[in-house]
Amino acid sequence: AQKVIPAVVKLIRKLNLPKGLLDLGVVVNDIPALAQAADKEIVGLTNPRKANVSILSQLYHEALYLPRL
Repeated sequence: AQKVIPAVVKLIRKLNLPKGLLDLGVVVNDIPALAQAADKEIVGLTNPRKANVSILSQLYHEALYLPRL
């Protein structure tokens, strides 16, 4: 899996894709609402790894502050 990371980073750069939620205009104050909305999504019912608002908030925080690629 670690060998895939450089290839993904290269592809993100080549396609000029957003590098994290900050690039999409998301701010810290948006995270509670995003986590609440994600917790209500139906896809969570079939996900083998169950999440809750706390876990989803943590994921959003990590995605907000991704290292610059």
